[in-house]
Amino acid sequence: MMKLKRIKWPLALLIGLFAGFAYAWTVGYRINLSPSEPVGLWRVSSGPPTVGEYALFCPPVSSTQYPFLFKGGCPGGSMAFVKKLVAGPGALIKETAAGVWINGHKLPDSRPIPESFGADPVHLPHGQGTRRLQPGQFWAYGSGAPALSFDSRYWGPVAATRILGVMRPVWTVSWPGEDALPSTPANTKENNHGSQRSA
Repeated sequence: MMKLKRIKWPLALLIGLFAGFAYAWTVGYRINLSPSEPVGLWRVSSGPPTVGEYALFCPPVSSTQYPFLFKGGCPGGSMAFVKKLVAGPGALIKETAAGVWINGHKLPDSRPIPESFGADPVHLPHGQGTRRLQPGQFWAYGSGAPALSFDSRYWGPVAATRILGVMRPVWTVSWPGEDALPSTPANTKENNHGSQRSA
């Protein structure tokens, strides 16, 4: 009898933990382990995306193109990304080999790297020239570790229809340099608001 009780307690604990994680997932809690943004517990909320906030979205790339991406449920076969939306409709984006400028202000550590790291490096294309973001477009930026973030500098703007929700930190650990974004019109909520709700 004592042996049976010893088995029941761990089993009950495992079931309770599983039920707790399942409930947390259904109400929008997510754990971010990518250094692109603060690591820890986040919560997804609905509503139109706004510049200056973090977003959960399906990237416009596939895990076939970029095998280093974690597999997930997005149309391209990858997991959803968490990035900061640093520019929206109407913003002027300038892309060069030296980095990315938004409305004349350079994003810190936004210089693109030529290829991914690892045993089998993959070429990372990046844009060149100037573009103005159209309605429903946002520029995503890994503000936690921008130098190595796989973000819009490699695949362009994110369509609002790809955004799954706005991510709000609950309990996170910030990475050095996360607050390095300059206080410019390109990075404030008063400029470049999104008008489309995520699909």
